[in-house]
Amino acid sequence: MKIAIIGGGPAGSASVYFARKHFPNAEVTIFEGASQLGGRTTSIRKEGWVVDTGAGFVTNFYPRLFSIAKDYGFSEEIIEMNRISGLSREGSMASLNVGSTKSFLQFPLLSMLEKAKMAWWTGKMTWLRSKLDLAHAQSLAEHDTMSIEEYALSELNDNIYHSLIRPGIEPFWYFSCQDVSRSLLMALTANAAGARFYSVPSGIDIICAELAKGAVHKLNHMVQHIREEDKGYTVISEHNGNERVASFDRIVVATTASVAQQISQDVNLVPTVRSFLTSQTYASNIHICFRIPTQSQPPRAGSIFPCDSNTRLLAAISFHRAKQPHYDREEELVSIYLSDVGAKKMMEASDEQVAQFAWDKAKEYCPELPQKSEIFSIHRRKEAIPVHAVGRYRRAVEAQKGQVDSNIQFCGDYWASATIEGAIATAEEAIQRWT
Repeated sequence: MKIAIIGGGPAGSASVYFARKHFPNAEVTIFEGASQLGGRTTSIRKEGWVVDTGAGFVTNFYPRLFSIAKDYGFSEEIIEMNRISGLSREGSMASLNVGSTKSFLQFPLLSMLEKAKMAWWTGKMTWLRSKLDLAHAQSLAEHDTMSIEEYALSELNDNIYHSLIRPGIEPFWYFSCQDVSRSLLMALTANAAGARFYSVPSGIDIICAELAKGAVHKLNHMVQHIREEDKGYTVISEHNGNERVASFDRIVVATTASVAQQISQDVNLVPTVRSFLTSQTYASNIHICFRIPTQSQPPRAGSIFPCDSNTRLLAAISFHRAKQPHYDREEELVSIYLSDVGAKKMMEASDEQVAQFAWDKAKEYCPELPQKSEIFSIHRRKEAIPVHAVGRYRRAVEAQKGQVDSNIQFCGDYWASATIEGAIATAEEAIQRWT
């Protein structure tokens, strides 16, 4: 049996892992349009630095990832990191160590009454932990009835929403809590107590490289079209300006929803699957990495997040130095991430204009940043993160039913939650539907 995996990000690479696990005699080929695996988790390696262009960490509530890492022997690459965050409002900054009760009790932006209210609500979510799987749409569909903003304002209050809820969502996914299902918030909060965070110093894209071992790698192969045949499928790709054609018995499409929709137009899909693909929208992001002289004092927090009540053009500021406790370089890197609104505003601007805009915004929230900086790298993504819109988890469950008994499967973070764990889980489900 010949299996094609289209897309070399976490979902596609995990599809290789599960295909080889369940079909050890199959010939598995993975197609990736870029020159390396990683997709939206690609890392760049330049001048001795490693920069994760997308996702920069994983957490201890990614059980599938850690199980595979142990199985494949790369768990030692995943290192626990400092997760002290700075929440900036009106020029002042408050520190918060996510997962630490002591840090939460000392958090100055909430009153004691608000802390009690937040603790009670977090405890209620923790009680539901076993029923709220961040990577499984079916476990979240029941609660997929209102936005995070509606839910937080009804359960908590305005100050808690802007000071804790929004900074816990928007800096990482770039979209607005107004547009996103409360199911995401509930699943994250259920795992907040005791949460720990990990980085991959050698580059988070090694996860994809490890998962995709054993497959035939077709890098720089941009799939243009899938054609359904009487028996199996034909995959038409472009490589170095030339058209390449290959035949397969089964296919997993592990791209963004828009690409999946485009390349599968001539494949006969169940209406719920086709409708789900066409309904997906994405938040944009621009990630600008700057090089600056090493500051005399280490950063007070590994990352800084805005927590004012305004529309936020800047999502986060991240200090790479915080991931390295023994830092002795003369220069350091600082990453600035624009929100969906900020990225859409600046997407067509020049690199210099984007950099100036981002640095000026960053200094509003972190005045101690130096006046001058140098662009190290810029990464623009019009489709960075799928928007977890209200009703999307419920639609995903219905669409997944339409994939049963099909030799072409679709997976990716837009079928669950936009995390590496979500991508892995949907890949596992796709392959298991064949078993």
